[in-house]
Amino acid sequence: MLELHPKNILLLMVSWLWFCNIQAQNLTNDGAYIKSTSGSYWYFTGNDNMNIISQTADHSQFYNAIVDFSGSGSYKLTLDAQSYLTINGALTLNDTILLEGNDTQMASLITGTSVTGSLAKVQQFLSENRWHYISSPVSNEQIGSYLNVYLKSWDEVSGEWTYLFNPLTTPLNVGEGYAVWASSSLTGDTLIALDGLLNTGDVNKNLSYTPASLKTGWHFLGNPFPCNIEWTSSWNLTNVDPTIYIYDGNQYLSWNYNLSEIENTLPSAIIPSTQGFMVKANNTGASLTIPENQRLHSAEELYKAIGADISLKLKAVGNGRYDLMSIYMDSQSTLNFDNLYDSYKIYGHADAPQLYSILPDEIAAINGIPIIQKGTEVSVGFEVEVAGQYAIEIVDFVNNISNLSVLILDKKLEQLTNLSQTGFYQFYAEPDDNSDRFTVIFGDPASGIQDKDESDIQIFALSGTIKIQSDVPLNGELELVDMIGRVIASVPLINDRNKEINVNAEPGYYLVLVRTTDRNVAGKLYLH
Repeated sequence: MLELHPKNILLLMVSWLWFCNIQAQNLTNDGAYIKSTSGSYWYFTGNDNMNIISQTADHSQFYNAIVDFSGSGSYKLTLDAQSYLTINGALTLNDTILLEGNDTQMASLITGTSVTGSLAKVQQFLSENRWHYISSPVSNEQIGSYLNVYLKSWDEVSGEWTYLFNPLTTPLNVGEGYAVWASSSLTGDTLIALDGLLNTGDVNKNLSYTPASLKTGWHFLGNPFPCNIEWTSSWNLTNVDPTIYIYDGNQYLSWNYNLSEIENTLPSAIIPSTQGFMVKANNTGASLTIPENQRLHSAEELYKAIGADISLKLKAVGNGRYDLMSIYMDSQSTLNFDNLYDSYKIYGHADAPQLYSILPDEIAAINGIPIIQKGTEVSVGFEVEVAGQYAIEIVDFVNNISNLSVLILDKKLEQLTNLSQTGFYQFYAEPDDNSDRFTVIFGDPASGIQDKDESDIQIFALSGTIKIQSDVPLNGELELVDMIGRVIASVPLINDRNKEINVNAEPGYYLVLVRTTDRNVAGKLYLH
């Protein structure tokens, strides 16, 4: 096999206009930079199939490229599934260019000023028996490409999915997302090839807003390009929330471009090649532009925003699946749902745990609140469809302005756990549990008295109430003393295991003394 390796060849550019005539079987870029000047041409010709292998993003950049094979055969130029190619000028297809896909990656192609010739072929790999959310990277493809594969489109007006069957000539709309399912009984794992003219230029989408819909304002769109795109404020949103939602096989994770990677539940703002995603219109006259200038080859090119001063990301795990939520501080947010600063909770896989903030008017996967300080409480919802052992764990906790710890109260078991110390809380959950099961409390690291090793007693403060938990009945008394020694409250303990004491006291630090027949426990609490 004849191969060209740029590390081993020298291309001489002797004038402003030059041609590189490639007739090798493979053009393999094994780490060098290929970047041709404006006006130059790469001509892929010959009488055999050819392959481009360039597995480092942005290392292979042509200006103009022509694919035009000679001979009587039907030949094609193939871009390897792990490869990246940029054409900054015009791409002319007199013969086929194939962008390979496999079960983990897709070839990435960024085109420039124009594409001529409806001879592109883009592969999508569909693993069997699961939903994939996709979009077409070519402008003239039809639903017949998904023959023997279940195909659905989303309708905002009705708020429902609709199966697409006939006619097979029904177009796949540019910039629209679709759901596809490859059944094991029909195709099993399969490669779909989408043929036609590669999409170029900005894609403008007008979005309906139907108050009577079951899912008012929700739209399922898709990346129309054979490369990644980045979700940013340059999408020219009108009456559209700044958040995208992408299903990852477990949950709909989200990215709000006003926030950083710490607050968001998606790992980045990248929308993969031909990936479907959801957005929400918030009023009539909604529209957005999917801009071609946000195309890119890899997530390393991301600009990362500055995160909030205080932010917490939690993960629920169990039954082999997970969910994510985050809470962060932003002085411009409110305690209600804010479409600029929060993201909706969209339920994911039925077998996965569902974790979210409970707001007065909504449930949220990302919850911005105006202030986080000692005593701040956030109601946390948790739901499962399968009974079993689950855990809630800290993924990230950023705390730049105050010395806080993160506590979680299990209201079903009346159990308080300092997540900052343990890292996680494990528990048993059932489908009929109250969804409003947990409260996250931001507290002083020293708040709460825990003497589990010696006395099996826990004492903590919550919303002006002192709570005592003990594994054995307590007989004696509790005294609350302020920092200058005054007794604020004295309460008898009579065979008490779980005792709640309402205290009318100013916010601040207090000493708590528990005296029983066989032990004394003392410590400091912060009341709020």
